[in-house]
Amino acid sequence: MQNVHDATTHVNTCAAETQGGQLKESGLPDTSATTTWEEMPELMTIAEAARYMRTSRNWCYEAARSGELKPAATKLGRSIRIRKDALRRLLEKDAAS
Repeated sequence: MQNVHDATTHVNTCAAETQGGQLKESGLPDTSATTTWEEMPELMTIAEAARYMRTSRNWCYEAARSGELKPAATKLGRSIRIRKDALRRLLEKDAAS
């Protein structure tokens, strides 16, 4: 009986950690939360852009490397950032095509 209670407590704790896009206990952002365009930062990580576009991080990395995200992708040191304004123009251009 003790194990059932502990499992229930763990499930409730995990649910509380991820509500409202807050940080999990690990300190990592909740990747399951839906983010609106207005909430997105001006410079997004690959993971943030992939989550917004509902695609994989691997696809975003490959698209950035191949030039598909060229106007939006910016390399900062060893990191790749996606400019929000350029990504929006790119997505609108693709939707109009």
